[in-house]
Amino acid sequence: IAAERGWRSIAVPALGAGTGGLAPGRSAALLRSALDELTPSSGALLVRCVLFDGPTFDAFASGLGLCT
Repeated sequence: IAAERGWRSIAVPALGAGTGGLAPGRSAALLRSALDELTPSSGALLVRCVLFDGPTFDAFASGLGLCT
């Protein structure tokens, strides 16, 4: 949707990750899968993950392949 609308940045809250029943690692994996589907013609996209605690941050950092 972001590419279709020409957006250059999005924020993704981790709502439902953990307390909502979806494991934070699974949520991060789904986000990573969606990001991997972006094509180079989509251009650069800044993605901000809105995370609410340390364990969720760690799961997203690991799931997205980021250094902590």
